[in-house]
Order: sequence, then structure tokens, then C-alpha cells
Amino acid sequence: MAINYKDFELSSAPYQLAESDGWELRVVITKHHDSRGETLTKSFTGKNTFKSKEEAEAHAIEFGKQIIDGNFPEFTIEDLL
Repeated sequence: MAINYKDFELSSAPYQLAESDGWELRVVITKHHDSRGETLTKSFTGKNTFKSKEEAEAHAIEFGKQIIDGNFPEFTIEDLL
């Protein structure tokens, strides 16, 4: 699942935990700099686990939006700008 949000591309990339049936969320945030001819990407992993891949995907996108909005100071996208 991928969406565009405030000049960024958000892609969910959840993965299943080996020791359980749970899924951990991961979001990949991409910034395309057409004028510079480069694309920068950074991934973030949340601490929550979910029962299904679909649930983790939905939360990953919301997590990415909150990172972009600056709601998690411990996660920064400054190096993508």
C-alpha cells in the first residue's frame, strides 16, 4: 500500500515477527527531488504489533503521516529534505 502525503510518498512494509504470529509495522518515506535528480528514502519501525498484515499496513500509513507532521520528535525526516 502506498499513498502520497505532503510531497512525500508513504509505503507500508510490515513484516511478520519470527517468534509469533504478530506483524510489526514499518513505513518507508520517500522524497523525490526532481530538480536535483535524486530520490531519498528512509524507513521507520513502530513498537506496536498487530494481528494481521492488513492492520499493520493501515497503521503504518498513519504512523508515516504523524512522522511527517512532526508528532514523533524521535523520528526525523530532516535528512530527506
